[in-house]
Amino acid sequence: MFESETIAQAKVTIKKLSELTQLLNREIEGLSPKLYEFKPTPQEWSVKEIICHMRDVDEIFHDRCVRMVEDDEPFLRSFNPDELAEEKGYSRQLWEEVLQEWDTNRERNLELFKGLGPLQWLKGAFHQERGHLNVMDVASALVSQTEEHLEQIRSNLKIAH
Repeated sequence: MFESETIAQAKVTIKKLSELTQLLNREIEGLSPKLYEFKPTPQEWSVKEIICHMRDVDEIFHDRCVRMVEDDEPFLRSFNPDELAEEKGYSRQLWEEVLQEWDTNRERNLELFKGLGPLQWLKGAFHQERGHLNVMDVASALVSQTEEHLEQIRSNLKIAH
């Protein structure tokens, strides 16, 4: 029973992440530089910077999940998204490369999640700020972040038009 509930929850999470990824890709397909570089305010991110952030989060979350599956309760350091954006120069990155890298990172996560068994979904870690979490928590956070950033992108594009 326990394993079937975990697998059912995992399937819902994977399906939702896949659907959100498709929605987001449709939203940003064919954007002009004027639209993907538009910032609603100087402090807010452009669509390009949002996708850069999502690309990096996907990479970080993938690495975390692999560590959680392979190690026993690893320690996970937090990161500051604004510092990472500055360090990597999000605004100066090439749009087509950013899109390709994000797509690659997201597919890696979807493939990783599809290949996990019930016990692997429950493997845990200790996060510097959030305390104990497991692979399911990380996957669910990726879903939530994708929903949040999809709405942020839609808002940016609505204002930019």
